[in-house]
Amino acid sequence: MVERCFRNAFFGFLSVCGVWFYGLVVVVWSGFDFMRKVWTYRRKGRKGVYVAWYENGRQRCKALPNKTLADHFAKIKYQQLNSDVFLSTINMGWNDACSEFLVRYERMGLARSTKKQAEMFLKRFTAICRPTGTKSITQRMIDRYFIQRQRQNISDFTVNKDVERAKTLMVWLQKNQYHPGGLDITKLKTASPKTRAMTDEQIARLVAAAPHIEWKIRIVLGLSTGLRKTDLYNIQLSDVDLDSRWVNLVQKKTGKEYSGPVPDDLIGPLKMYLAGRTDHMNQKPDANKNLFRVTAAGWLDKEFRKFRPGNETIQSLRKTYSTRIESTSISTEMLGHASKSVARTFYNDMDYIKWIRVNQLPIKKWLDF
Repeated sequence: MVERCFRNAFFGFLSVCGVWFYGLVVVVWSGFDFMRKVWTYRRKGRKGVYVAWYENGRQRCKALPNKTLADHFAKIKYQQLNSDVFLSTINMGWNDACSEFLVRYERMGLARSTKKQAEMFLKRFTAICRPTGTKSITQRMIDRYFIQRQRQNISDFTVNKDVERAKTLMVWLQKNQYHPGGLDITKLKTASPKTRAMTDEQIARLVAAAPHIEWKIRIVLGLSTGLRKTDLYNIQLSDVDLDSRWVNLVQKKTGKEYSGPVPDDLIGPLKMYLAGRTDHMNQKPDANKNLFRVTAAGWLDKEFRKFRPGNETIQSLRKTYSTRIESTSISTEMLGHASKSVARTFYNDMDYIKWIRVNQLPIKKWLDF
């Protein structure tokens, strides 16, 4: 009797252990099976490499021209299929990652100049750091890149632009699980730039000192539109509509469209200048398409240094325009910057704005009791 009870208890224990072990095996196996597989293969008599995977209970495949593209697509598809359980990172090839990163600029509809700046950053980063894959990017590599950039005698503001591009790249890599992240990328500390706008007296002296009528019109047009140096030099006759009194062009630096009015007081001098303009010698064949043909850029910089203590250039015309616009409480987005803080920091003379606004106060009316 005792033996029978012991035997029944023993076999009951074994059955319980068997059920528990079977359940453990099923759980482990289901866990491995839950990771959806992606594989590559070739077909006899057909060109290219095929990528296959299971989705919604059906096998699907995609043909690609070579093995490199097939492996690249297989890694992306594997990450997409296992996005709910995949917690690790994929070491994507550096060239493939750069190509995929640049595609996002076209998908987001950004300007071609923005994509070009990203391409230049990736080329510089590749030349200095030489990464082999996305997971090979380390803190030491990032630090070496920015140290090398600082040694190239460029401004800290230019280096900070690369800092922003590096942050954008690392956020994208981490989002797509191509890099674990955790790198410290911070901007350089920079002194606040001193922005100086021109006063009415200085503008009059500059226009009076202009050696040619084209320079006089060019200075006033720069002060009236806020165009960049390259746009002011290359503006064409077709960009200026004197009838509607408007300027429409594509900015050289950003690739964005600029549209702005021409002051009424400038229309008359512009028409007189165009009516009396004569051909100049030693000009390029397409020079007659440009509104201005005198390109002595060094003259204006030299004139600025005569009565301005700083290192002012033709960009001071743009700063003066931004300051005058800001003094009338009009938005400075027409400068073509991504944010108002850029114009406020680098182009607006806040002291001059305060002077304009203080003098607009009705002081006489207040004193008239």
